[in-house]
Amino acid sequence: MPAYQNRSLARGFDVLECIRQSHRPLRMVDIAGKVGLHTATTFRLLTVLTEMGYVRRDDEDRYLFDYRLFRLASTSQRIRFIREAAKPVLLRLAQEVEGTIQVGELQGEEVIIHERIFTNGHDRDVREAIKSSPTAAHASAIGKLLLAFRSDKEFLDTYGNRRLTQFTKQTITSATVLKKHLAYVRGKKGSCEFEEAILGLSSHATPVYDREGNVAFAISVSGWTSHVNRSTLPQIMPRLRKAADELGKGL
Repeated sequence: MPAYQNRSLARGFDVLECIRQSHRPLRMVDIAGKVGLHTATTFRLLTVLTEMGYVRRDDEDRYLFDYRLFRLASTSQRIRFIREAAKPVLLRLAQEVEGTIQVGELQGEEVIIHERIFTNGHDRDVREAIKSSPTAAHASAIGKLLLAFRSDKEFLDTYGNRRLTQFTKQTITSATVLKKHLAYVRGKKGSCEFEEAILGLSSHATPVYDREGNVAFAISVSGWTSHVNRSTLPQIMPRLRKAADELGKGL
């Protein structure tokens, strides 16, 4: 053994590599057999990796990678994990609310949507409107929500004091006004956007927290103002937050 090799650390990486090479989740005994370790040793390693958030155990006592490991991986792998984790949650939420359900995060000044579910009641017009909606964070419920949890320095570096692009009469175009609005959003831990990007289209968003209490990304409901508006907010937000909590437990 090399002078600086740590046996437990090396075995832990052997376990991770074993899971990586498998095309399906593995049971503990299968991992032990593949890496050549006693089941008790393998169990201890998997317990530590699970507690650290690098692997997780599913309902059939099989092990697979967890979100924290994907934070160390490439962007494409992390996005794939988010989409796979989010889709069943979004599908269940789509049965409870009328609107388009989305999961997204920030990249600079833009909102990137990783998964989107259209409910059956949505006509072609709303689908096209949502698909063509501006991705500017300052005119998006998801964008404003995630901006609210950025530091003052990050906000200043991104926007400074410049005028922001206007899409409708409702769009916030002042960086100063936006910053004040974000303080309100942060306190509420939720964000609303009423026709700020496209006339007739509104959305509500709530944060998804990881196990460390950090905002990982956001989930939203969007639709025509006849269905997504201030009067429907009390019905939508509890369901939205419940879905966000469910999704966060898997991170």
